[in-house]
Order: sequence, then structure tokens, then C-alpha cells
Amino acid sequence: MLEKKTFFPFVYKSVFFMAAVFALGSTQSIAHASDDDDDNCYNTAVESLDFVEMGVTGRAKLCVSESGLKGRMQTRKLTPGNPYTVWWVYIDEPGCAGGGFFGCIATFFGDDPLAVFGRMDSGISPHKGRLKFFDKLDDMRVSNGSQVWFLVFGHGPASADGRQLARQLLTPEDPTAGAPHLGVTANGYPVAVAIFELP
Repeated sequence: MLEKKTFFPFVYKSVFFMAAVFALGSTQSIAHASDDDDDNCYNTAVESLDFVEMGVTGRAKLCVSESGLKGRMQTRKLTPGNPYTVWWVYIDEPGCAGGGFFGCIATFFGDDPLAVFGRMDSGISPHKGRLKFFDKLDDMRVSNGSQVWFLVFGHGPASADGRQLARQLLTPEDPTAGAPHLGVTANGYPVAVAIFELP
């Protein structure tokens, strides 16, 4: 099992290995429009990234309208007692259609990265290991061919300290994303992702 390390340096150092793994058969579920919903609503599976916690599953739904975006995610097999954050990720004109998490990770790097992210929701997993997340982004616009991700971060056991618990529920705990407010300690790690590739 991998040690908990900062997300982006870890991925940066491992990007070639991960790309090879992906090329050998690692696939992501691609979102498809629901038959029983409006054409602007999409459903997809939650895929475990198997870095630290393994086997996380679930379903996610994204609705796109003129008023913005609405996202909903149901997750299972989380670690009871651990806090989790979910992050909106928007990748405009990604150039990596079908690449999934590993194939599109390069969009997080550079001076002006294509990937833009912000907090969606958070919670502490109950004893059954199931959590629901929901959020909406008013006035958000998406381009044809863009991607929207719901990226789940784990944060280890919930802290008894109020300020540290707030960091577990409000930040990715990844100092490389911008210290101090986006992470004082490197305790955050990616757990799972739902990827929507928009037509």
C-alpha cells in the first residue's frame, strides 16, 4: 500500500508509469445521457483510484443547464470515521478524450493549467461507509468536448481538534495547491473520481 504523500508531486513523478498502466487496460467509465432525464443530465460510475484506500464505488450525476451545473455523488466502501472532500474539476478543451484520470493528469500542471478545481462538498463517513455529496455551480458554463470531474480526497481519521478537522473538511490538505489555506500538512490523498466527458 502506498504511503500518504502529497497528491500532485506523487502523480507528477508517477505519470509515465500510470500512463502505461492505463494503456494496458485501465479504463474509466464515461458518462452517458440518461434515458429518463433531460438530455443535459449525465450519469457515470465512481471509479476507485486505489492509491491509499481501495475499492470505493458509487454513482454520480451531472446536470448542465443555462443556469449552471448541478452535481450529485453517492459513494460506498469509504473508511468509517474518515473525513472526505469532493472537488469540482473542470478541464476545458482537454485534448485527452477517453483518457480518464491517468490520461488527463498532465492537465493539472504548468503555469496556466487547463484543469481548474474548487471544493464541492465534504463529510465524515459513517460506520456503513456510505456518503452522499451534492453541490451546484450557478452561472458555470462548459464548452463542447470539455470534462467535468468529481474528485474524492480522503484525509485519514477525523481529528478531535476543531481547526484541524476544519482543514480536513474544507481543504485538499495538499500544500502544493497553495499554502496555507489549501493545506498546511500533506494529509490529503485521492480516493476516487467520476469523469463526465461532455458532447
